[in-house]
Amino acid sequence: MTRRLLIIGGGILGMMSASAAAKAGGFSEIIVTEQALGPSGASHYSGGVHVPYGCQDRTRSLTRKSAVVLAAVRWVGGQRMVPAFSDACRGWTG
Repeated sequence: MTRRLLIIGGGILGMMSASAAAKAGGFSEIIVTEQALGPSGASHYSGGVHVPYGCQDRTRSLTRKSAVVLAAVRWVGGQRMVPAFSDACRGWTG
């Protein structure tokens, strides 16, 4: 079973969630506002640079003006991803 985690919002809790997902063999996508992680942190390279446990191929960061707008359930590769708010709760889907 492939686990996918959609993280809304960056910060340390978002990074910890992505790290835990990668360590467990899951994939995560972090959606942050442009200012959340700074100019270099919110790029698509941030998964490899800022997240430990070798998440380079398992974490993708997307930058948007408003992360809250993207909090709806998304479909990626035909699989449902449940939003996980990094400052409130984290959720898995399979």
